[in-house]
Amino acid sequence: MRAAALALLALLTIGPQARGGEEGPTPADEATELVNALLGSLMGGGGVTGESLQREVAEVGGIPFREDVPIAFMSHGDLVEYLREVLEAEYPEARAEADRRLLEAFDLLAPGTDLRSLRGRLLEDNVVGFYDERPGRQRLFAVSESEAFTPMNQIVLAHELRHALQDQYAPLHWQLPEDVGDFDDRRLAWMSLLEGDATLLMERVVLGRMEALGLSGLETLTAGDQSETALAGLADVPGAPPVIRDHLVMPYLVGRDLARAIETRDGAEGMRSAWSRPPDSTEQVLHPETFFSR
Repeated sequence: MRAAALALLALLTIGPQARGGEEGPTPADEATELVNALLGSLMGGGGVTGESLQREVAEVGGIPFREDVPIAFMSHGDLVEYLREVLEAEYPEARAEADRRLLEAFDLLAPGTDLRSLRGRLLEDNVVGFYDERPGRQRLFAVSESEAFTPMNQIVLAHELRHALQDQYAPLHWQLPEDVGDFDDRRLAWMSLLEGDATLLMERVVLGRMEALGLSGLETLTAGDQSETALAGLADVPGAPPVIRDHLVMPYLVGRDLARAIETRDGAEGMRSAWSRPPDSTEQVLHPETFFSR
C-alpha cells in the first residue's frame, strides 16, 4: 500500500504534521484546513466526482483507465483500524524484526526500536489517502470526516488514482518477490518509480487547473534542484528517525526526477512500459541514464 501522505503541494505549503494523540483539532487538522482554504477556488469541489477526477487523471497523464476505480471515504478512526489490519497482513513481526536488525547493523536505528509500531504510528498520523492494491481489494480511499471532495482530497486522490492506473497495467502486488524487504534497494527503486510518477501527475493536475484559471507561478516551485532543496527541508516527519523519514519521503522526490526523464525521452508510452520494467536499483533512479542503458 502506497500512501500519499506527503502530497507535494501540501509539503510546499505546510509540510506533514503528526497528530500526537491530543484531543480536539490537531496541527494536521489545522494544516489541512489551511490547504483547503488556499486552494478552494483552484480545485473546485461542487462539481467534482470520482468519475470526473478519474477522467482528468487519464487525460493529464495520457494513459486511459481500463476500468473504473471505486473511491470510498473513511474517518480517521476507520483508517487506524484499517492500517492495523494491513500491517498484520503485509508487515508481520518476523519481517519487521528482519528490517530492524538490518537497520541496527548499519547504525541507522537505535537499538531496541519497535520498528513495526513506529511505522504504524507514522502512517496513522500522516496518511490522508491511499490505494490498496492487494488482490480482492483494489480500492481507493480518502480520509475525510465530511466525505467530501475537498481541495486536499482531490490532490491526494489524483496521486492515488495514478497508482490505481499503474496497477491496471502492471499488477503492483506481484511486482516484487515476497523476500524483497521494505528496505531492500530493489524495493526502494520500484517505490521511487511509482511514487515519482504519481507525484509528477499530481503536479500536472494542479498546474492544469491553474492554467485554466489564467494563473501561473507554481512551475517555479516544482522545477529542478530548487524544488528538491525546498522540499527536502520541509519534508520533516516528526518522531521519525532519519532513515525512516527518508524511506518515506525520498521516493516522491528523486522518483519524480526519474519520471520526468522517462516522459521527456519516451512520452506516456515510455512511462507505461516502465511500470512493467521498473529500475533495478536506486542508482538507476538517481542517474536515469543508467536506467535507459540498463
